[in-house]
Amino acid sequence: MMNYMSKRSSLIIFILVSCLAVLPFSSCTLNRPGNSHRIPGNKREFNPAASYEKVHKFAGKNTELVSITAYMVKSDGTMDFKAEYNTAAIYTFYRPVQIEDVKKGGPLGSGIKEVKRSYTAEKVIVSVSKPHFYTETINNGEPTTIYDPGMNKYSAFNNDDYSGDIIDPPALTFDRLWNPALRRGIPADAVAVITCDKKGYTFRINDTDINFLFDGDGELLEE
Repeated sequence: MMNYMSKRSSLIIFILVSCLAVLPFSSCTLNRPGNSHRIPGNKREFNPAASYEKVHKFAGKNTELVSITAYMVKSDGTMDFKAEYNTAAIYTFYRPVQIEDVKKGGPLGSGIKEVKRSYTAEKVIVSVSKPHFYTETINNGEPTTIYDPGMNKYSAFNNDDYSGDIIDPPALTFDRLWNPALRRGIPADAVAVITCDKKGYTFRINDTDINFLFDGDGELLEE
């Protein structure tokens, strides 16, 4: 059993909690071979919308987009993973599956019964964040220093119905969503939290009253 002792940002801890929250009625895989990769693009100017195809390929075959949340997006639509503040882009996907998981029971008299569970969905989360080193201890052994290259994939099987949440890939880059905020006098060096989901694009800036909703074409609906 792994005992994670990493010094990761609170954003990445949140992602792990989100993935594991579906337990014990699901199966979750973390940090197995192939589940980590270097950031696609410039660490100083990562474009969460323009990088979608590479992230989608990393998520795996037959995955469909549910949402993207990008934290600390600059007015040019990019993110700086070398900045002092915490920033991350979180991509959530869904993949339909048909899986039966069987946990064998113990010998007669042990009271441990066989458990069968069936799953119809797989939730796949790809997080892109600042590359860093962290320490991990396995089976109470010696701590091991591991390099996280920045893009990680987490998945969990469940029986949720995501069919009504599937959306198309982003049709625009996030700099276009900044115009109303800039017209209100928000400085160009501010950073925003942008979410793309079935509602459209949500744009907000912490510590201000800026909270906009755009449709899928980038037209302002609410402010």
